[in-house]
Amino acid sequence: MPMRGSVAEYHYEHADVDDWRNWLRRAPVSYVGQSDAYGEGKATQGWSVSRVVFRNRNRAVAACQIQERRIAGILVVSRVHQGPLFFDSNPSPDVVLGVYRALRKGWGRLWTGPLVISPALVDTPENRKILRLAGYRKRSDVAVQSALLDLNGTEGDLFARLSSNFRNRCRKAEKAGVTVDVSNSPEVIDWLVRNNINTLSAKNVFANTVEFYQAVARAAGDDFFVLRALHGDEPVGGAIFLRTGNTTKYEIGWRCPKAHNLYLGYALMWNAIKEARRRGAVLYDVGGLGDAGGFTRFKREMKGREYQLIGDHIGFDLPDTPSLRLIPSQIGQFAALAIVT
Repeated sequence: MPMRGSVAEYHYEHADVDDWRNWLRRAPVSYVGQSDAYGEGKATQGWSVSRVVFRNRNRAVAACQIQERRIAGILVVSRVHQGPLFFDSNPSPDVVLGVYRALRKGWGRLWTGPLVISPALVDTPENRKILRLAGYRKRSDVAVQSALLDLNGTEGDLFARLSSNFRNRCRKAEKAGVTVDVSNSPEVIDWLVRNNINTLSAKNVFANTVEFYQAVARAAGDDFFVLRALHGDEPVGGAIFLRTGNTTKYEIGWRCPKAHNLYLGYALMWNAIKEARRRGAVLYDVGGLGDAGGFTRFKREMKGREYQLIGDHIGFDLPDTPSLRLIPSQIGQFAALAIVT
């Protein structure tokens, strides 16, 4: 049976930021790019944000945060990072198609500029087909790959689910004198982010700024926390975590080179799991897999359920009029690439 997903059956309503977290908690899994705090962080980089709830007739089915870039007050490109989020754990293909069509109807048009989207859809042939039917073109094969840990159960249950090697190295970190504290202070955030930036800059890897994370922390409140690893009284590493909806995710981390034999990563991740659970999260996202290096092997030792999302797509339509029919939609794609990348 062909998929329908008629745009006429779907519409969106703008959501108040004060209600946004309640909407996100209706989604079984949430991603950081849909966090209101993430939106506040992007504001430090020149983006504004719209937040909408999609309805199929009168039933709320999904929510989406859209980043918008304006030049001289004119909307020139929009970005959706890991959205929309569906409220049903297994939405029908018709519902998914209807929501993505309604999203492209509101953004990604001549008068709104291109829409660049990294969909919160697992990479399957059916989901690729849905995006094509909804009018999106593939932009990149680069996709989010990570793993989720279920935080239900006792602390002992959670520890037992980790691999034996992971548990042993947590114990070794403790025996080596590593302790972990929790902080949201601007000074600790500044210290950790600057160390992370220095490490990534040496590898020519992009890193978000101190201003970005300070803005995220202010907006997120208790949904944001920093873990700092200490050896004696000396801070030797740390990591930042952010909760979106029911899911807490590892964001960035740093380790002092001289502490490489202290098993800091194991101590930080185990304490993050406990802290996320204590703060009410249902899921813990390990924060990225995909390379063949030791960091991915280390994360896989947490025994999470792995997933891979579809890569970036672009939606951009021109009105079907004789004067515009000859203008290729690739122009919009080039504009999006120039601004988003």
